[in-house]
Amino acid sequence: MHLDLASSILFKDDNLALDKDINFIFGKNGTGKSTISNLIKDTKVTDFDVRIFQGFESVLGEDDRLNAVILGEENKSVNKQVNEIDKDILNINSEIEKIKLTISQPEDDKTENLYSEHQNALNEKKKKENEIIKFYTDSARQISKDNKLVNNARSYNRNVFKGEIAKSKYLDKGAIEKFENTLKSEKKFAKEMFFPTLGLDKYLDSVNEILNAKVESKIIIEELQNDSEKLTFAQTGLEIHSEDDNCAFCGNKVSGERLHALKSYFSADEVKGLSERIIKGKELVSQQINMLTDLNIIKNDFYPNFIESVNKLEKDLADLKVKQLTFFQNLEDSLDDKQKHLFEQRDKLDLEIPSSFNDISKEYAALVEKNNDFANNFVENQENAKRELRYHEVFKLVEDFQLGVKNTELESLEKTEESAREAIEKETDKIKKNEDKIVKLREDISKLLQQTKNTRKLAENINKKLKTSVTFELFRKEENEQEFYEVKGTNGEIRTIKELSTGEKNIIAFLYFIEKLNEIDESSEKENRIIVFDDPMNSNDDTMQYLIVDELHLLMKNCQKRNSADKFILLTHNVFFYLNCSLEAKNGRNGKNPFEENNFYRLLSDNKQSQIIKIMNNNQDFKTNYEAMWHELVFLFNEDKTEMMLNPIRRIIETYTIFNGIEGFYKDNKDAKNLFNTNSHYFPDLEADLNGKTREEIRNIMKQCFKSNNAENHFNKHWKNAKNSIK
Repeated sequence: MHLDLASSILFKDDNLALDKDINFIFGKNGTGKSTISNLIKDTKVTDFDVRIFQGFESVLGEDDRLNAVILGEENKSVNKQVNEIDKDILNINSEIEKIKLTISQPEDDKTENLYSEHQNALNEKKKKENEIIKFYTDSARQISKDNKLVNNARSYNRNVFKGEIAKSKYLDKGAIEKFENTLKSEKKFAKEMFFPTLGLDKYLDSVNEILNAKVESKIIIEELQNDSEKLTFAQTGLEIHSEDDNCAFCGNKVSGERLHALKSYFSADEVKGLSERIIKGKELVSQQINMLTDLNIIKNDFYPNFIESVNKLEKDLADLKVKQLTFFQNLEDSLDDKQKHLFEQRDKLDLEIPSSFNDISKEYAALVEKNNDFANNFVENQENAKRELRYHEVFKLVEDFQLGVKNTELESLEKTEESAREAIEKETDKIKKNEDKIVKLREDISKLLQQTKNTRKLAENINKKLKTSVTFELFRKEENEQEFYEVKGTNGEIRTIKELSTGEKNIIAFLYFIEKLNEIDESSEKENRIIVFDDPMNSNDDTMQYLIVDELHLLMKNCQKRNSADKFILLTHNVFFYLNCSLEAKNGRNGKNPFEENNFYRLLSDNKQSQIIKIMNNNQDFKTNYEAMWHELVFLFNEDKTEMMLNPIRRIIETYTIFNGIEGFYKDNKDAKNLFNTNSHYFPDLEADLNGKTREEIRNIMKQCFKSNNAENHFNKHWKNAKNSIK
């Protein structure tokens, strides 16, 4: 298998060959070991089952609630999900409590929330409602006091008043007076009237015919011939004188013969006929004048609500009467004039004929019918008058109170209250939805717990291996269908998961990982595997190191069997562990070159990128941790990382002086002590203290220190070996 490193900026190399059954990769922390592990995990390798151990959390888990170990990746995954769901439930419950605080009554009056907002809005709405209801009650009481407006004061209440508001209306002064008069009135009927119906044009024609008539007497009196004035004079004298009277005009005695002659003259047939016709015409005209004069409407026969119409009709009647009276008066005057001038033709009258009484007669008849219908429904009409007056009073009370404004204010308060209530309902809905979420999450937990696996057999195998190395064992327990393992000491006391050291937790995880590999070995459906150990032993594992090494040696042997296609990859930063794990691989009994049969790699970083160095022989490989420090120093020298050389120099010198019991190593090189010790600890002071020193100058200062302590050969040997190993 060749691992593609091109996608990672951490490495100078583009690929890493992991084509052997056994692969060792050594590198300090930060050189890219975990990156390689993750790339192996992400790389899709056909027909290989990739298994990676990266410490406790990669395969096991902790349960803080029970202070227990969760054994198994599946169980760890389930528990992780359960814990996440529990956190979600806790968060949701917290959210529910927060919401409840907003919709519950506050503990003090100063605190305001949705509850107090709704209560305030509700109180304001009720206050306005009570104000309006009081108005209805007081108004009903006020109207019911006036007996003329209601029939039963006890039955007229606020609900009746409220119902009549829509019917209320304003009445002007005249309407009020009309309805009040109706209440005061008694039952009465209007009488019918008969209006003249003769055609006025016929009257005019008849008079004009008389005026146009001219008569002559068959008896001739010379002195009266052709003198109308004398004829009139004579006719008048005949009417006022008797025989032997003295004439009122001339004073002479009126003889009997004279009177007889005049009577004969004026009694002639034609004269008499015309005279009688005039008299008859005058009588008819006089009758019409008298009838018109007496033609009047009796207003008291009508109810007050019809008086206005009666007045109008009366005026129309009076106007028409004047026109007709004038018309008939002209006819009468003309007949009088003709009567005085019987023997003369008079001018024809050209008069405008007034309208007839037909329209007025119809209007009057209709008015009488309405009035008398009103009289026939008098009780009902009085009730209507009472209602109309009451509706007017309702209108006035509503206007004075400004009910429209009050209702608008109430509508606004109702909307405010409704909005506040909806806000509470919305939050209540949130609580319900959150509670439903919790129910669903608990169902999810139940389903997840059904997926957990029983790891009792694995735990028993782990306890057997732990028995000779530690003072505790795994003790199984179960809660809510979920499996946990407590750590039980040899004295029977239960230790919490928090009391386990990193090394103790790591060895449990390591052994579980091994047991899972063994479990796969025993399965009928075996797959080829890539087994990766990413720093399986940390600094707290010293007491467990040999147990871990033994298990890895056994695993490597299984990978090297002919019937196995498994690949073993170990990445570590611990020199001693690396040397112990690779010991058997380097000293195989088959006589083959271990560096050709297996892959050995070293990762060296210049603080920016790591270089992958393939170890081809024993000379290139280091034997101790001390040698590893020399390898690191020479690598940094080659990469011209002057500022990074100081730290490995300090550690090399500390290791050398402690091992050899040397004191005063810097007695002849005080500046070197300050240089190596100061700058190896604090990077920010680096440039100031180096004072522009080159890598060669740094190496020479170090060499001079060893030379001053009679160890120049020691320096040269380790420098040369390290240089050769990384060529």
